[in-house]
Amino acid sequence: MKKFLAVLTAVMLVFAMASMAFAAGTNPKISKEATNTHTYDIFQMFTGSVEDGQLVNVKYGVNKPASATAGADVDSATLQAAIDSVKDTESKTYNDNEKEAAMSVFCDFTSTPYKQLTATVNEVEVVPGYYLIKDTTAVNGTDDAASINIIKVVDSDLQITPKTSKTTLDKVIVEDTANVKGVEKKQGDIIKFQVTVTLATEISDYDTYTLNIYDTLPDSLDYYTDSTHATTIKNGSTDVASKFTASTSTRALSWKCADIKSGDNAITGGTVVVTYFAKLNENFVSGSAGNENSAYCEFSNNPNNSSDLGKTPPSKAKVYNFKLTLNKVDENGDALIGASFKLSKLDSVSGNYELVEEIDGASISTFEFKGLTSGKYKIEESARPSGYNAIDDITFTLDAEIDDNGEITYDIVDDDDFFSVSATGDGSASIMNEKGSVLPTTGGIGTYIFTGLGAVLVLGAAIYFISKKKTEQQVG
Repeated sequence: MKKFLAVLTAVMLVFAMASMAFAAGTNPKISKEATNTHTYDIFQMFTGSVEDGQLVNVKYGVNKPASATAGADVDSATLQAAIDSVKDTESKTYNDNEKEAAMSVFCDFTSTPYKQLTATVNEVEVVPGYYLIKDTTAVNGTDDAASINIIKVVDSDLQITPKTSKTTLDKVIVEDTANVKGVEKKQGDIIKFQVTVTLATEISDYDTYTLNIYDTLPDSLDYYTDSTHATTIKNGSTDVASKFTASTSTRALSWKCADIKSGDNAITGGTVVVTYFAKLNENFVSGSAGNENSAYCEFSNNPNNSSDLGKTPPSKAKVYNFKLTLNKVDENGDALIGASFKLSKLDSVSGNYELVEEIDGASISTFEFKGLTSGKYKIEESARPSGYNAIDDITFTLDAEIDDNGEITYDIVDDDDFFSVSATGDGSASIMNEKGSVLPTTGGIGTYIFTGLGAVLVLGAAIYFISKKKTEQQVG
């Protein structure tokens, strides 16, 4: 941002900063890139003619003040009076509104602009002179920012390059030492979230700078705080939580500050980082849809209008777990009740299987195990249906891969390809029990057959032992 004194000095020196003379009949052009869709109003304060690389014969432009006449000479006494009025502010940097107020001595900024660049007009021709170029794009409520005003002698072609950045926001989950977009958790686990706002580099161009941060938790996540899980707000290493008004009583969280630049611990740039915790409750959603929460922020985005607020796109993070459905069936594939199952997970430290859940199936044939996370598991049939053989234990490994965008892909690995995983990220398997060997009922012909076979076996054994004993006596 140029100091206003320097601006006026440039005028007083009759535009000595002009760097080149134009060939006869050639005028400079003001342009922008076609990809730059902003609207720029071009106000002509002064004009003149180029001689020996200088702008001379300075006259009021078409956007002259009400007290002047377009094309009338601007005398040095008028310029000197303006310079004298601001000599005591030499060290001050002026924002856009102050620039306009000071330069209104020479220009009526409420009048129709001399020229305009728009989304469809990328270049205009102007006469050599002194111009104020104002970004008038409507940026309120958008993920965009307006450029600061440009005050410049235009003596050669000028391309407008927006000297502005915009505030951005990113939300992640802090898992160990890594920042990730997705993570696996089971019910009751506490998750650490971090929202980072990177402030626009031109924050110094604003009189005040508003920053409002919003974060929405799903029904499955509860905001959580205790002595070891405290919410913090930091600008670098400085605690700035006291600058923000917090609202965390519902799942619609917010931290708001009307002007981060004022008061104690003024924020003048860098990042603002909100760290908080949430606990996964019983309303969790299993599968690849996950439990999604998102954050966005509102931020000052127009140095020409302090009431304008931009809005970042939502930044999302997800918490996942897995659901496994077991369907108990008989040899015909029909539902079979009466079984009970235990699901255990291998503890990688102890090497033992720890019980996850046991489900009694006395009256059901479908068993749902929810809230599972990656690891090795064992299924045991703790009770079998009456009249059916028990199954052998089944082991499997649940694998999960989460990409950089936080999207998850589940897979189940087992020796017999027993399980399948649906497109929605849920697992399932049908577990069949076979009927056991059952003796025929009393009184049937089968009873006589078994009795006869038993008698034959007993008689054969007796004959064998008698014969053996006679042979031993004869040898003796």
